[in-house]
Amino acid sequence: MARIHWLILLILLTACASQGPPASFLRTESKPWNDWMNEKVDVDLANVPLGTLATRSPFEGMKLVLNGVDAEYRIALQAQQVPRRKALWLLANQYGLSLTVSTTGQSATPVVAISNRVLRHENTPLK
Repeated sequence: MARIHWLILLILLTACASQGPPASFLRTESKPWNDWMNEKVDVDLANVPLGTLATRSPFEGMKLVLNGVDAEYRIALQAQQVPRRKALWLLANQYGLSLTVSTTGQSATPVVAISNRVLRHENTPLK
């Protein structure tokens, strides 16, 4: 019986890992930005400081801001032919990061802000 539970857990984890990002993840009103984020790329990062992510292929040129995250924190990610959006989604999930995108004007280049993901649970009394 325990083997069946492990098999079910493995299947569920595999299904969750293959899920893509939500439709709104790092999406803006900028068509060029969204097209760039949806472009399929190969990602091969190993022992890369998070602060240098925007200088590495395939994220070269992306504007990046770190909020409360160590720029020297080392990351790794390998993925073949995935949209940039999904690669960043995988990175966020692997390292417990929160990625958001913002623009300062209609013609401004979007900026990706990376921070630690904070899980908040309301402290409500049991009834």
